[in-house]
Parts: sequence; structure tokens; C-alpha cells
Amino acid sequence: MNIAINTDFFEDINSPELYLKLASEAGFRRIMWCHHWNTDFIYTKPELDQIKAWLKSFQLQLQDVHGTDGKEKCWYALEEYRRKAGVELTVNRLLMLKELEGDGTLIMHPPRIRVEDDAARVGLVRKQGESVRRSLDELLPLLEKYDAKIALENLPHGNWEILSALLDEYPADRIGFCFDSGHCNIVKRTHYEESEKYASRIIALHLHDNDGSGDLHQNPFTGSFDWKWLAGVLKKSSYTNPLNFELNCRRTPFYDPESSDHTDEIRRFLADAMERGCRFAQMCQE
Repeated sequence: MNIAINTDFFEDINSPELYLKLASEAGFRRIMWCHHWNTDFIYTKPELDQIKAWLKSFQLQLQDVHGTDGKEKCWYALEEYRRKAGVELTVNRLLMLKELEGDGTLIMHPPRIRVEDDAARVGLVRKQGESVRRSLDELLPLLEKYDAKIALENLPHGNWEILSALLDEYPADRIGFCFDSGHCNIVKRTHYEESEKYASRIIALHLHDNDGSGDLHQNPFTGSFDWKWLAGVLKKSSYTNPLNFELNCRRTPFYDPESSDHTDEIRRFLADAMERGCRFAQMCQE
């Protein structure tokens, strides 16, 4: 079945060649590029050329690119030089999406107010919200030029104050919503309600499971997330691309930390992910 998986299901740095090969062998035909999602790494032409060659060799189609939640370069930083550097980093990922002929979106983290934040922290994050607005204003012309979209992701332990405001303020043809099932399952009630409210803005998916205790990125139907509910939400959403799964082999029973070669473990993990992913795809079709 034509479903997508993240490139960093085992590690998010170093060469992804082996993982792309194993994903293809498991039957995946689409990927979300997630390597270096939490670094300041800049992709250059030689690297993009090599990635393009790998995708062609393994018969993989790029769907989405996970933009970076940068360390020094951050698109919602309060320091103006860091914010501008974060915009340049975001542009790098946007151009990567176009260069590699991705047919999905650029997925970005907005600033989040966490449920445990005190008043001082809440005030700080609201200022970050103003920073990300300036960054979005600067990025909109480029999104128009390339007919591209940015999907803002719901984050674990966060409320919806900034995310919902941004979705309300910015045009739906350029700024949408990336629904993350694992993050939703951690906060549960608020995220379930808000996610359903903004179903019409869903343009990207991060699908994974957990038991509600943390962001485990486990295979579907192994935790407590309500997959039947999501199938209903997607049926009335604006989402049209194949389902995209964001999984982590190291947080599943397939991973043996004592092993020196994890190839067979990864193959079993991917086979299980494909079977469960197809099961959910069938639920959505029904």
C-alpha cells in the first residue's frame, strides 16, 4: 500500500542510505525527510544530489520534509539575528522539498505553551509567538512563488493557544495543520477536541502510538491512541496525501540495545509497521 515513513526511524544523523534501502524493501514507497530535524544542519547541492540518487535507486517518492526546530537558528527566537537565521534554515528545507520534488508540505514546530508553564514562561512563549509571525510574514512570498505550504504541528504537553491563533490568522492555502497522533494522545482531551475543530486544515500527518505517558513514536495499535476516532476525523478533513507514519524502532520491542548489528531488528520493525499502517489505511477507506 502507498504509505509513507520517516527517514529517522532509527537515527536522525549520518547517512540514511541503509534505512532508505530497508524501508523500500519493506514495501514503503514514500518517505518524510526527518534527518537533522532538531539541528542547524544546512543541506547543500552535493548532499541533495546524493539524496535524489538514493530516492531514484530505491524507488522512493519524497512526500514531506520535517523542518528543523533549530538550536542556534530558530524561526521563533526572540533575538532578531537568531530568528533571521532560523528563517534562512527554514528556506533551506523549503528549497529541499522543491529540489527533491516532494509533493507534500514543510512541517514546522510553532512555539508552545506547556500545561506546566508558570506566568513568566507563558509570557516568554507569547513573545516567541510574535517572532514566528514575523517569520511567517517573511516566508509567505516564497510559499507563493513555489506554490508550497507550511504545516504547523501540535506538540506534546502543549496547549493550543499559539497554534490555533496562527491557523486562524494565516491563509489556509499556505499555512495548515500537521496532526500528530502521539502528541495528541499525551494531552488527550484538549488535543482531541482542537484537532477535530481544525480537521479542515490538516495537510500533513505524523502517525504513531504511545500509552499516554510520553512521546514514544511506537507502531500503530500498540498503545492507547484512538485510531477509529482519527479515521473519522480524516474522512471529513482536507487531507489528500497518503498516510505518513513517524516511528522510532528504538522505542519498540524489536530493538535490542545489546546487538551489534540491528539490520534484522529493523526489518522486523518495518514489516510490523507496514502491516499496522495498512490496517489503519483500510480503516480510513472503510
